[in-house]
Formats: sequence, C-alpha cells, structure tokens
Amino acid sequence: MAYFWGNMTYYSSCKLASNNCSPCNNTTCKCGACGTCRADEGGIAYPYVTGFPGDYQSACGHCTGCAMPKEPCGTYIGLYNTCNNSGLLYAPIVDHGPGAACTLEKIQCASTLEFRLLDLTPVTYGDLDGSFGYGRLAGYLVT
Repeated sequence: MAYFWGNMTYYSSCKLASNNCSPCNNTTCKCGACGTCRADEGGIAYPYVTGFPGDYQSACGHCTGCAMPKEPCGTYIGLYNTCNNSGLLYAPIVDHGPGAACTLEKIQCASTLEFRLLDLTPVTYGDLDGSFGYGRLAGYLVT
C-alpha cells in the first residue's frame, strides 16, 4: 500500500446521470476520460490513468522518489479527509486529471499551500465532508 498526501477539490464538469449520455464516446458528452464520470455519482479524476497520455502529477515535485502508480479506469482508490479525520472512503477512477495537478493551493484546514492531488465529483467530496463553500480539503489517497 502507498499513501499520497495532497489537496483535493471538487469539480462538476461531468454530466448528471439524468442527461443520459451513455454510451459516452465524445467530448460533448462530458462523461470524463473513462466515460463513467457523473456529477451526481461518486468518483475521482486520477492523474495517471492506463490508456491515456500524460502523468499529471509527475512534474509537481511534491515528493522525492515517489510516484503514483498508473491505474485503469474503474479502480477504487481509498480517500481520507485529514481536516476532519473522516473514515477511509473508496471511490472509482472515472476521469483523467486534474489538469491543474501542479497547482499550489491553500487547503481548508491548514495554513500551508499543498499541491492539488485529485479532483472529486461533488458526491465524493460531500461524502468526505468537504466544505463546498471552501472547495478544497487536505487528505491522502491510498493505492
């Protein structure tokens, strides 16, 4: 098991399941790189997805000698919110991202700047008790 610390934010650019964009095989559908991203369902945008070019976290320099493993769409990743010590939550990879992975941002419960690690669907962000008013939380992921 490997642990990666960082900042997580929510994004709602994926369509609602009620918009019925299945099968999703085009960019106008907005169901994410994996075709399974829904704003009203749990999921994460992971920076290093099998079958998609680019490792969004590799150039961040947020750790020496560590790299997040390449994972396929649908893999469940463990998430933990350190701002409120929420329990471990597992969510599937539904998109490739975040494109802003190397962005330093102030997180909800700390005075330090942290690299953005993941984007979460609003459902997953809410399940981790993230503050939608603030939009970012500190945490780690387990692979």
